Amino acid sequence: NASNNLTGSTTQSGFSFPNPFGTEIAVVGTITTNDYRNGTLVETSIQNFTYDSYGFTTSVVESLGSHTITNTSQVSNDVAGWRMGRVTRSRKNVDGTWVVDTQLGYTGDNLTSQTQFPTSASPLTTTFGYDSFGNVVSVTEPSGGVSFLTYDPVFNHFPVTKTNTLGHVTTTNYDFATG
Repeated sequence: NASNNLTGSTTQSGFSFPNPFGTEIAVVGTITTNDYRNGTLVETSIQNFTYDSYGFTTSVVESLGSHTITNTSQVSNDVAGWRMGRVTRSRKNVDGTWVVDTQLGYTGDNLTSQTQFPTSASPLTTTFGYDSFGNVVSVTEPSGGVSFLTYDPVFNHFPVTKTNTLGHVTTTNYDFATG
């Protein structure tokens, strides 16, 4: 800062990780971040990372003062199908209480469902429908409402209409020559 005081420092360590292919990849084991105000240390965050055998993050545990935040991921690795590192469940725990819990479902390469498990209610599932190009064409919300999307007929890539659960339509036009 203007007073030549240190405002922050970050240290990363633990970079070596063997994988099933007989090589090592560089991944972070621990990140320590110190925050200073007027040259005085005010906060330290320590993040510890764990990985699966392919090097995908499965948990991050952060100690921040008197708080502990844990993010975990269940990861699917389909070596034969070349679908690696696909997160199937993600959870967040703050000081011993689960605050986020989400499960993801796939069909082929498409995310077809997302289920959230709130602590005080029944699971909430959102489902996704796709066209033959892999574009999301419908989203069914936990309430049962459905939104729809249509795509341009030239590239089948750009959304041209979006219809929300109330039936309101948003139309977008594209100039394919200039974007």
